Amino acid sequence: MIPSRWPRALWWLLLIPLFALPVTGLEMLGRGGELGLGITTLIALAVVVPVVAVLLCLRWRADARSDAVKALWPHGYIVEGLACDPTTAGLFAVGGREAADRAKGGYAVAFDAEGARFYAGGRRTVEFLRIRWSQVADLAATTVTVPGRQASALTLSILHDGTSTTLPLVIKATQASRGSATTRRSRCGTT
Repeated sequence: MIPSRWPRALWWLLLIPLFALPVTGLEMLGRGGELGLGITTLIALAVVVPVVAVLLCLRWRADARSDAVKALWPHGYIVEGLACDPTTAGLFAVGGREAADRAKGGYAVAFDAEGARFYAGGRRTVEFLRIRWSQVADLAATTVTVPGRQASALTLSILHDGTSTTLPLVIKATQASRGSATTRRSRCGTT
């Protein structure tokens, strides 16, 4: 089954001609002229096609994970998180090494009336951490530094073992499922 958001990822296919054509032209101006147009184009395609294939596979996995979590929690609010150092460090402090390792491959968080559930995997998701609202001391939106840029994050202050740990969830994408509390409030016109 094709994930619901995956067709939007097909724009990555545009990287193939956008990379191959200029590289072929530049290579032809240099020593590539000796090889001929066909060989030079094949070399450029041999570089970019595997890169695009990997990007599409990663997008497929993330979209399949999002669909699987939506199916598990149809009334929840789903956040697709970006695996980065601030999140991994927070997950290590809250859930240990397993939670930090699972998040490195990408993760999704389902928020509902009971709390937050963290999922890893693709079409077959695995819950690797559960946080109840009674464990959350504070919830805020903030900006964190990830490699090369600033990113929006949802920051949870988690109470555990007598201390409070900050867990920033760098937001890659969000989606309110039909019937979630957020959707119901927006339909009523209140905030």
